[in-house]
Amino acid sequence: MNKLSNYSQGLFSAIFGTKNKNTMEYTSEETNTPQNAANDLNPITVKVIQLLEGGYFHPNMFKDGRLKPNPLYATSGETMFGIDRKAGGTINDTPAGRKFWALIDGAGWAKNAKWNYKGGDLATPLANLAADIIRPEVIKNFKRYLTPEAQAIVYTSPRLLFHFIYGTWNGAGWFKHFASVINAAVAAEEKSPEKLFDLAIKSRTEIFPKWAGANGRKLIAQGGAKILKAANNNLI
Repeated sequence: MNKLSNYSQGLFSAIFGTKNKNTMEYTSEETNTPQNAANDLNPITVKVIQLLEGGYFHPNMFKDGRLKPNPLYATSGETMFGIDRKAGGTINDTPAGRKFWALIDGAGWAKNAKWNYKGGDLATPLANLAADIIRPEVIKNFKRYLTPEAQAIVYTSPRLLFHFIYGTWNGAGWFKHFASVINAAVAAEEKSPEKLFDLAIKSRTEIFPKWAGANGRKLIAQGGAKILKAANNNLI
């Protein structure tokens, strides 16, 4: 039987007032991605990119005057739609990653694009490639941090998928936190995607892990507000 981590136990207790006695961590081998789910992730991932991710940045912008010095970008490499050419690691070496950066290089953006440029005619193909780039990371996080029971519900809900896909951009630590909140709720027999989505928003705006600093909490809360606004406007 799949069980929750000690971290999830604490969240379970905080949210529901008691601990689930049948709890422990599970491994990614215990669950498989639902059939066709990998392809179904792409349209929602493109929405995440369009609604939440920033446009183009290159460090050259500071050198040639296109952008005034900004400490927020002091250590950033070339980025587009949240894909970082410098710090992105092996995802940039995938077929989709190579095509993604080849399009940008071919358009000469390093020399001529404005800050936060969203791509013009290249916006759609770049968003689709970014979705291809990030999809394996999303699926890996789902398998690693969400229980199979929670996954089964999340995969039926575009809003929960949106939340967790964006969670991959937020980082593994935050994804684990978001997953623990949903795992705890599902273990308490909460099966409603609508109620789970409400909890997902709270995990971004009210329920924070102890390790998160003030700036991290602020940024995550801002993202939660944007997701809720998109949901209220029926964009997801």
